[in-house]
Amino acid sequence: MKTLMDHLGAPPPEPGAPGPCSLGDRERLAELVDGAGFENVTVEELEAEDRFPDADAWWNRTLALAAPFTAALSHLAPESAHELEAKVKASADEYETDDGSLAFPAVVNVASARRPN
Repeated sequence: MKTLMDHLGAPPPEPGAPGPCSLGDRERLAELVDGAGFENVTVEELEAEDRFPDADAWWNRTLALAAPFTAALSHLAPESAHELEAKVKASADEYETDDGSLAFPAVVNVASARRPN
């Protein structure tokens, strides 16, 4: 995403701003769940892998999850948008597997809690 943000001249999101990675802070996630009235809150960090059949599938999913980037792209000239897409896809080359798919390492936070009686 750094490539996309650099090209658009977009600053990084403010801490706590809504977005796909906004709950990356385990303590913040626990606070939110606890603040919603749940008990026995635990947050575990799990390692995962985000796989895509190819760079096109990854690009399309990224745009579907990142509405601000999609909106910014819509204001670019078509040739500039295509150039940016090529740069972003190229930045994923290091995650390409032997079969041409992309495999991104990921860490996810999983919260569990109980509703009070």
